[in-house]
Amino acid sequence: MPVSERTNVKVENIEIADAGEQDPLTGKIVWKLNMDPSSEKTLSLKYSVSYPKGFRYARSYKKSQVRAKF
Repeated sequence: MPVSERTNVKVENIEIADAGEQDPLTGKIVWKLNMDPSSEKTLSLKYSVSYPKGFRYARSYKKSQVRAKF
């Protein structure tokens, strides 16, 4: 989950599936799940970002997909 370093950019948590816990400083989300070795589970994460009209920021982000390691 992104964490804004600017006061005029707000990030709001909309949904973290299955009781994931978020660290407010780093944005890292941890899910504690009991799963069978061959099972799969899809978890959803939804958030919104609001910023002032005309706001420009040149930094780009890459979308990443993370697989759990056991």
